[in-house]
Amino acid sequence: MTSTDIRDHYDIQDSYGAKVAHKILTVHPPQLCSGSTGIDSLTTVLRRVYAHAMIGPEGLAQTKWVKDAEQNNPILAYAWTLMGNTEEDATAAQLVRARTIQSMGGIAGTDDPSFKELCTSDMMNRTFWSQRHFCLCYPVYGWRTHNILEQSPSVKATESIIMMDRIKSPEITLQEAVDSKFGDFNNEHSGELHYRPSQPLVVRVLLRTNGDVNNDPENRLRFKDLQRFQMPQEDPKKVDKGWILVEGKRLNYTIAAVVKMREVEAKNHPNVNQNEVETEDKVRTYGPSRNEIIPAYEDQHLMSTRWSVEDQRPYPMEYMLFYIPFKPERKEKLEGPGETGRAPEFNVKAWQGVQDLFGFARRRRNATKAENDSQPGPSNE
Repeated sequence: MTSTDIRDHYDIQDSYGAKVAHKILTVHPPQLCSGSTGIDSLTTVLRRVYAHAMIGPEGLAQTKWVKDAEQNNPILAYAWTLMGNTEEDATAAQLVRARTIQSMGGIAGTDDPSFKELCTSDMMNRTFWSQRHFCLCYPVYGWRTHNILEQSPSVKATESIIMMDRIKSPEITLQEAVDSKFGDFNNEHSGELHYRPSQPLVVRVLLRTNGDVNNDPENRLRFKDLQRFQMPQEDPKKVDKGWILVEGKRLNYTIAAVVKMREVEAKNHPNVNQNEVETEDKVRTYGPSRNEIIPAYEDQHLMSTRWSVEDQRPYPMEYMLFYIPFKPERKEKLEGPGETGRAPEFNVKAWQGVQDLFGFARRRRNATKAENDSQPGPSNE
């Protein structure tokens, strides 16, 4: 069987091969996603991360930990699949996905695990999110012991998620949520600990909203409020008695992907029509300029345009947002493009009406032209 791995077809360390791989990873998402939006959303996010961090001469794909991780996490390998819109490509990708799901052995006790279950699973934490390239902080330092605190991969990965809970804190901003992760914190077992911000290649933010709580028009969350943030930095500085940490130059991060997680908290809600509850995960990806990356094709189960982080529901909603570092352009607009660059939906009936109107106008024009052509011209006599 011909390999479906992008890396077997293109040299992702080579400049040309990396460009082709980047294109495939960013605009060729999974399709035929009904019943598998959990793994497909995670795969789409991973492909965006791969395009940012794995390919090119300095990419991470050649490092030992990535190769080892793929041996223990089939989703990481599946994310390298050559996907496309042809029947052959779609069928081949489906087979790889089926084998991937089977090899996970019901990781969340279901045939259709959610994005959240997969993304925060022990498998993903252990093999991927706990790696130093994705950790939010440098190793945690204990002031009492003057030693680095030993942490499990699961703890490292979990503590690297920024919580932006606008149900508990309705007025919290993205920047405030980021800043709250760093500094000195007291631990009953380890004493005072210092969390120093690192320079992660990817930052994850878990956003929670609720329309019943976040309904103040002046405080309502907008997509533009979530597009970018600045990562604090602490630089070592030598003083007479040794070294201290001082505030450094902040790093810029921009939105790379958003996953709208299935509405599990709407189940059995008294004021909700259960037939209208979204039971699938949805995903969008973004380029460095905050513009939505428009896929070459799209699966409506996975990439529907009918949702927004600004949506208000009478029950809690959750989104996972992913950010990557970037260098802002001098003349760049402060407010980026909208949340989606695609039409909200394609109205077939309306389009047919437009076609009929154009057809009628065209037939009328042709009839008039034919009538004029049939009239006798002026005599030359």
